[in-house]
Amino acid sequence: MTYLIRIKERYEELTPADKKIAHFIQDKPEEVIKISSMNLADLTGTSQSAIIRFVQKIGYDGYTSLKLDIAKSLETEDVSLSSEVITSGDSVNDIINKSKANVISSIEKTYALINEELIEKAIDNLIRADNVYLAGIGSSGLICEDLLYKLQRSGKKSFYERDAHTNLSLLTNIKEDDLLIAISYTALSKEVLLAAEYAKSKGAKLISITKAGRGKLANMSDILITIPEIEKKIRYGAISSRFASQIVTDILFYGYISKNMDEVVRNLMVSKELTDKLK
Repeated sequence: MTYLIRIKERYEELTPADKKIAHFIQDKPEEVIKISSMNLADLTGTSQSAIIRFVQKIGYDGYTSLKLDIAKSLETEDVSLSSEVITSGDSVNDIINKSKANVISSIEKTYALINEELIEKAIDNLIRADNVYLAGIGSSGLICEDLLYKLQRSGKKSFYERDAHTNLSLLTNIKEDDLLIAISYTALSKEVLLAAEYAKSKGAKLISITKAGRGKLANMSDILITIPEIEKKIRYGAISSRFASQIVTDILFYGYISKNMDEVVRNLMVSKELTDKLK
């Protein structure tokens, strides 16, 4: 299923030649795993170099990696790529099953898009930063608050306020050796764009977590981590996108912990000792 998700998420960025390759892979996956990249080029009326570029564009190291993923997907039961929408009159059982399907789909799609090299770079930037600032509103703000709490408990100097005006005021202190992590599903939130623009004007690094692979926020970002487009235009609540952003920030936090284990454990122990005195 991973290869289908990657193609779907990158489809609007594909060239006409790329789309020929994509359609062939989507329509005839069983055939793709049996043929070489040269054969696929002949069957799609493209070139072998076009095949390699396409494979890399959707996030694979090479054609063999793509074939292995297709073969693995064909061996397992596929999870639907469509979102389960809650409708009027749904029973509790319907709601439970749709909720489960949404969570599974969100997790599968998010992990399918994760680029290990970009995550590694993001973790390194997080570690090197003197201070970490966060920007996000609405449901993205909830993710910012969660990450702030984790980073602060681990000993990393981090800053975020739920109120956008207060958060922008905090950001006026950002410097060249600091980092801003901007979280925005749409990448259109004015508050987040203002924060990103100011951070870049001060020479700070910018990590963005968003569904938008192109646009103003993407162009400003030093590291762009994309999450899948999994919400409807009219949302009852940003549930699936919140899961996706949470997965990414948790991975960044785990990466920070793994490279600062001794310091983090010491800080967590101090935190625990203090809070235990409240009991």
